[in-house]
Amino acid sequence: MRDKSCEAEVEGNRGGTGYSGFLNECLERKTKQRTAELENYLRKR
Repeated sequence: MRDKSCEAEVEGNRGGTGYSGFLNECLERKTKQRTAELENYLRKR
């Protein structure tokens, strides 16, 4: 889901020189968000 979401988010940049950078930034951001969500969940258990 993360990968598809990021692909859709940066679709307008596809073919451009910054595409891979924008995609990687999105993937990193979403990974950090999900990690924080899971850590928060585990703390509350």
